[in-house]
Amino acid sequence: MKNKALALAITLSLAMSTTGFASEDYAGQKLSSNKEADFGTKTTNSETYPTDTTTVTATTQVNNGTATKSKEGKPAVVKTALPITLYGDHVVYHQDTGDFTANGNVRIYQGKQRIYTTLVAGNMKSGDVYLKNGGKLLEGDTSTTGENVHYNFNTKSGTLEKISGNSGPDFYRAEEGTIYPDRIELGKGATTTRCPAIEHTPCLEIRASKVVIYPGEKLIAYDVKVYVKGKHIYTRDKLISDISGEENKAAVVIPHIGYSSDNGMEFIYNYEHVLDANNTLNAKMLYYTEVGWRPMYSYKHDAKDFYVKVENGYAEDSDSNWIKKQSDVLVGYKSHKFTDKLPLSYSIYYEHGLWSNDSNKSWHTSYGMLINHDRIHLSGDKTLFLDLGVGKKWLNESLTDKTTNTMFYKATLGKSFKYGWNTWTSYYRQGDLEDVFAYDTTDMNKEIQWGITKKFDDNNELALITRYDLESNSLYNYTLRYKHNFCCWQLVLEYIDQKYSGDHEINIKYDLMRW
Repeated sequence: MKNKALALAITLSLAMSTTGFASEDYAGQKLSSNKEADFGTKTTNSETYPTDTTTVTATTQVNNGTATKSKEGKPAVVKTALPITLYGDHVVYHQDTGDFTANGNVRIYQGKQRIYTTLVAGNMKSGDVYLKNGGKLLEGDTSTTGENVHYNFNTKSGTLEKISGNSGPDFYRAEEGTIYPDRIELGKGATTTRCPAIEHTPCLEIRASKVVIYPGEKLIAYDVKVYVKGKHIYTRDKLISDISGEENKAAVVIPHIGYSSDNGMEFIYNYEHVLDANNTLNAKMLYYTEVGWRPMYSYKHDAKDFYVKVENGYAEDSDSNWIKKQSDVLVGYKSHKFTDKLPLSYSIYYEHGLWSNDSNKSWHTSYGMLINHDRIHLSGDKTLFLDLGVGKKWLNESLTDKTTNTMFYKATLGKSFKYGWNTWTSYYRQGDLEDVFAYDTTDMNKEIQWGITKKFDDNNELALITRYDLESNSLYNYTLRYKHNFCCWQLVLEYIDQKYSGDHEINIKYDLMRW
């Protein structure tokens, strides 16, 4: 989890987030695929709690008990050494005691924390803030609204009642909650779902005795009861929902189905057993009509700064290349900033295990590092951006007893237009490695990718992605993909023309898209 204070552990995803690209955790995966570029998520604040750019007219600023009228259109601001900045239509601040009150369009900032309300009282020196009429608390990709809110900026702790909000893809509610420096705990009446339904019963809902949210990392529910369309389906002790943006999945035991030209019909049944907040066991049961059973069993220790994963079973890459892993250990150091002053982050990994396929068997060892630059916005409205990354990877196979390495580079220039149009151009470059297996190897040493997507409405999206091989000066493949959302279910129709081999692929998937 990022080392930052919580504004009630809570956040709002901003359009073209500057951290989305930078927070990528590298684990040796291939640089490019036929997936759409990441354009981030655009959200807005409620009208009741204005955005950062809102200005307030006829405001009053009071210091040491002496009121002075501020300029027309300028918000009243109080700053202290914390520093906390307070805006409001009417602000009274006593510099000698630190006490303050504010009403109207009230906003309180400290670092990346944001609090919006209409009536507040507190003390700048002690850090206490009391939202008399309730309010909204934001930070990162979590947003929470509550009543009878007390929060302390110094201890990063507090309490609130009648909570509702979201953290990443998870929506939650509770009668009461407690804020800690690294998490928020929901108690009485705690529920969580990824279903955005408002007018009907959620497609799938989790009810629990307690829900613990680690912003930007995970959500853990205890004494879980799973409901589908309001009907109790099953019960389990714990459930973990990944909200890191990596896997972004919850361990809800619901089968997944699909079809691909290579594997035929597919049935996926995923079960996760939570040992504690940082340790989980997972059994991913996959069956394909063309290739048979392909299960994967794993153990994962997920800490604040690093993770350790042990796998035994089958894995498939985006090109339908299969590998069997035995005693495979992956250790990763999560994405971190070099310093707060540099817009650069890095992640490191090391993997060692016995890999095999139909023709080869080898002890596979790989390790590497990726450095990402924070997203660079090239326009004031943040619709034009540039992502940059550079890294190095080492590979050793016992079958050849050779260690090879290569540098790699990637860059994406993206642009969002009106009426749901997005387009991007990417460049990827990576040298050759002594690969024994085709699994997760780079498709091209030098690649140019161009793509365009059209979002017709909240439920329908069309994408075209082309990949061009710069070394052979030829089109590698192109993908046409259509997505239709049925609330929590998603239908994906995909056609891939593999120009380099002359093959054609048709993939169909009907799946719970939020779990």
